[in-house]
Amino acid sequence: MEGKNPFPLTQELFSNAPFPTPHRPAGHPDRRLGDAGCPEPGFSQHLDPPPPKGILALAGAIESRRLQPSLSSLRGALESSRPRSPLEDMASPAWLRLPRLETLFTRTLLLGWVLAQVAGATGTPVRAYNLTWKSTNFKTILEWEPKPVNYVYTVQISAGTGDWKGKCFYTTDTECDLTDEIVQDVQQTYSARVLSLLPRDLDTTGSARDPVLQNAPKFIPYLETKLGQPTIQSFEQVGTKLNVTVQDARTLVRRNNTFLSLRDVFGKDLSYILYYWKAESTGKKTAKTDTNEFLIDVDKGTDYCFSVQAVIPYRTTNQKSPESLIECTSQEKSVFKEMFFIVGAVVFVVIIIIIILSLSLYKCRKARGGQNGKEHSPLNVA
Repeated sequence: MEGKNPFPLTQELFSNAPFPTPHRPAGHPDRRLGDAGCPEPGFSQHLDPPPPKGILALAGAIESRRLQPSLSSLRGALESSRPRSPLEDMASPAWLRLPRLETLFTRTLLLGWVLAQVAGATGTPVRAYNLTWKSTNFKTILEWEPKPVNYVYTVQISAGTGDWKGKCFYTTDTECDLTDEIVQDVQQTYSARVLSLLPRDLDTTGSARDPVLQNAPKFIPYLETKLGQPTIQSFEQVGTKLNVTVQDARTLVRRNNTFLSLRDVFGKDLSYILYYWKAESTGKKTAKTDTNEFLIDVDKGTDYCFSVQAVIPYRTTNQKSPESLIECTSQEKSVFKEMFFIVGAVVFVVIIIIIILSLSLYKCRKARGGQNGKEHSPLNVA
């Protein structure tokens, strides 16, 4: 009597031969198979007929992972060791009831792929790294990596009190402007951290998840903010004196609703260095001031070029600013200005003299006219 083949692979390997159902007495237990239908240890000693040695070797190789399970290798082993008897071909030996290894292998791969797709769809928060403070003239931004994929960031900052304040909530950016917080007290020590977490609409578990967080280095704005490039407000060379005035940069630090300059914030801690040289030379000289003005001695009639640089001497890092744009004097322009003022002064004096002379002549003529009128008038008769 033929039964339904529960092993289609075996049916295929035996060239679609009929698959008889093995006959056992009713109630006779099959001690060769375990609970899951797999052979128990030592089952080959009780098999009738016993499995060929080639199959046992193949099973041992697969078990020890020395041979990858494949349809072709299993088919070749079975064909080479299959008994030649037609009756044996029609039999259903118990040793063929091995699990389909290629099916298990395929299901494992499929399960792994499904899990990977689920993880990619829901997002897996990654811990931020390379947390860096970027600050110039107290304009302060915290930067980090990497760019998020299916998750978001939130930044928290603390002014040393232990109370964390959230900033840049649920952002996909990799930077956060913290200027508004640090300008409240630029001499305070600030802590910050970046939280990696799933956005609320992607949290399919329905429960809160602990975020993955990374702390940033401590930051003291007064000691660590970079000094911006200064600006030369004005300059003038008169004879042997060169006067240069530096304009302080504005910051975002406010006092009484007014933005303070670098000089307002640092006071005497801020200095300026002047680099100057003759226009036709490369040798530089330096001058230093704790104010915003320089007055230095130069050679008369020689053009000079110069630049300025802000500096905080006691700092160990970010001590100096970039140098300002280079400015140069021009003696030709100075001579032209001098000539212009001289000519202008002479013309002004001449105009004044002309006006005075004109008034004097007018008065003299008027006086003479009055005197002549009296001489020609008739005498009064008594």
